[in-house]
Formats: sequence, C-alpha cells, structure tokens
Amino acid sequence: MVLDFTACPGLTIYSVPTPPQPITCPPPTRTVTAFAGPGGAIFTIGGCTLGPLGAAPCATVSVGGGPPAPLRIGSFDLNCAGGVGAGDLAICISDFVFAPAEQRSDYNRDGVVGAGDLSLLIAVFVGGGSAVTCAPRC
Repeated sequence: MVLDFTACPGLTIYSVPTPPQPITCPPPTRTVTAFAGPGGAIFTIGGCTLGPLGAAPCATVSVGGGPPAPLRIGSFDLNCAGGVGAGDLAICISDFVFAPAEQRSDYNRDGVVGAGDLSLLIAVFVGGGSAVTCAPRC
C-alpha cells in the first residue's frame, strides 16, 4: 500500500513504528509505504498541518500497483506546536465557521466541518491523546 501526500503541502508526516509493521518514510519523501495483508491494513501515521489543505482530497492511496484513489486528510495537530491543544481547537472552530469544506478538520470524512468533527477533536484534546508533536519528521 502506498499513500502519496505530494499534493498536501501543508502536511508534515512522521515515521511511527506501529505493530505489526512499521511505517517507513525516509526524508525527504512525501509518500508512505505500509504492509497491507489480505484482511486490510491498520496503522498510524503521525503528523500535523500548517495551513489549510483545501476542500479536494490532496492525498492518494494505491494498493498492489492499482490506480491511485483520492484520500481526504485530517490532522488533530493543526498548528504543529506541542501536540493537540487550545490553538488546534481554535483553528478547527475557525474552519467550522469560515471554511466548512476544509479537509484538515473534517475528521469524520463527511465532507463538511461540523459538530461531530469538533466533538472528535475535543475528545482527543481532553483525553490527552496527543501531548507532543511527533518526531522524526518524514
């Protein structure tokens, strides 16, 4: 499986060793290659965004050499500053009010930044799910 983030200039991705297979993305790549078994793939890609990613899907996913399919990208760390915090919540609220089609804050992938997305970000913020910005960067 190959995830291509080339068209997502505001996105920073990180190498995250997640069992059963580590994801590798040596710098300065904008693609991530991960193992996908017969039942699918479950993995974590760490990252953050600086600036909007736009409304259209900016990433693609290819499996087994097949054609790339569009993929919308979201990030809970919206300012790349110390994990998820109040600044990220402010950016998400701004997207909710002024840019409802912005994919970086559309966590439930329904095409619009809404109350469900705010709820997901608040759950990460309150739950301490991302206390620091990841490293090393890809």
